Amino acid sequence: KNVLHISLASFATFVTLSNALATKPTQCRHDIDKLSCAQYVSNYDGNSLVFNILDVHPLLGSKLKFELADINTGNIRSKDKCEKSKAKQTKKLVAKLVKNSQRIDLINIEKSKAGKLKGDVLLDKVSLKDKLLKEKLAVSVDNKKYNWCK
Repeated sequence: KNVLHISLASFATFVTLSNALATKPTQCRHDIDKLSCAQYVSNYDGNSLVFNILDVHPLLGSKLKFELADINTGNIRSKDKCEKSKAKQTKKLVAKLVKNSQRIDLINIEKSKAGKLKGDVLLDKVSLKDKLLKEKLAVSVDNKKYNWCK
């Protein structure tokens, strides 16, 4: 009786795991302008991040450099103390938000003139770009001379 009980429990676990594995690819499907279920590696500043992309050849999907499109954040190497301070604050916030998210999707992907990938990052379906703009830690790329001391 115990052997039968253990066998049924093992079978139920196998079926549950099989179903979970079978549904994974449909939840994390890549598209022409979207990479789903990315894994965070690091970020240099507020708008330059590095990800691993699942189900992509390691030469292409390992340590993929990605930039947030259409925004600028403070420059970490700036000589302006206010800009440098904002840059460090933004870097910490971005790292915290990305690390604490359950799912990361890279959307609206384009190639820049330099050949880098750029677009937006969705953290649990919330735009990182919009969050940084709302928190006044990023500005539109059109805003060339921004006073970070405001």
